Amino acid sequence: MRKIGGIKMSTAIRLTDNSKKNKKNERYCSVQESFEQSLKEIKLIEEGKIQPKPWRELMKELKALEE
Repeated sequence: MRKIGGIKMSTAIRLTDNSKKNKKNERYCSVQESFEQSLKEIKLIEEGKIQPKPWRELMKELKALEE
């Protein structure tokens, strides 16, 4: 078995697979709910009831949520 950085590749693979299994992929809503919300927002934008946000403003909001 080939070693990388003093660790056998089989060990490295086993360790990374376990860490992936321990992570929980939790969403704040389901994919269906997210899709329905997006369709509602598109409809409101087309009707002129809300204005779409510029890309830079959206990215600022997303970065603020991460912090």
